[in-house]
Amino acid sequence: MIAGVDYPSRNTIIVTHRDLFFLLFFLRHYYMPNKASYLSYMDVENIISLRGVQKPSEIASRYKIGLTRLYKIWTDASPNKKFPGGFTGTQAGKKLTEVAKKLTEENNQRAEISKIQEEFNSLQGLASKTRDNIKQKQQQVQNMMARYKLLQQQQQQIQELLTMIPDNEQQLKTLTTQKDQQQKTIDELNLKIAENKKTIENQTINNAQLQKIIDDNDTIEQGLNEILSKPQPSAPKHWPYGDKSVEQILTENLLKDKPADAVKTSKKKSRGEQIPASDKVGPK
Repeated sequence: MIAGVDYPSRNTIIVTHRDLFFLLFFLRHYYMPNKASYLSYMDVENIISLRGVQKPSEIASRYKIGLTRLYKIWTDASPNKKFPGGFTGTQAGKKLTEVAKKLTEENNQRAEISKIQEEFNSLQGLASKTRDNIKQKQQQVQNMMARYKLLQQQQQQIQELLTMIPDNEQQLKTLTTQKDQQQKTIDELNLKIAENKKTIENQTINNAQLQKIIDDNDTIEQGLNEILSKPQPSAPKHWPYGDKSVEQILTENLLKDKPADAVKTSKKKSRGEQIPASDKVGPK
């Protein structure tokens, strides 16, 4: 045990003013080796002497220590020693307790405020999410209403179609009957067409024979016209009719009982004029 040092618990240290050096050693190597090493014996003396002269926050800022540690140094220095400002170690301990209590309350209040702020932020997020959910539900309701209206329209259309079914069945029967009649007519026409084709095939042979007769008649008529169009030879001297040809004589005899047009044609022939083919008698 260090002389003058009593440590009933790990968090409580009571020393006399003369044992501050040992306190510093103890703090350096046992309690706070990382932070106590920044303080020397003179630093501790100066911290104690500055009590009541400067604000604790200024002292803590100057020596880069926390307020809790600062008050602990003052308390541990001497319980009954009076420091500048008239405070004893016991009073300093009470003051430390009050400050610690106040700091604890402030920390609790800050924690409570922080908790309330977090809850408020959470409630804001929940409210925003709730608003979004409400909008989503409203949109879903609108979609459901639109779908309901569409279903009503479809149901009405289905009802109309069901009403039209009997009429459609009757129309289908009528159309089926008409289709059967049309098919019967088509079959009859196909049969007639087949008969006509057969008749046309037989008639083709007859038409070819008839065309050949017509062509032969045209050839005969053309040859006859060519013969009749040639000039006749002059009559011999013993010909009792002079220069008249046999054709002229026959024509005059045939036209004695004909109308004036026939006589006129005969006169033209007697004068040696050309008789048009339309005025000729006989086959053309």
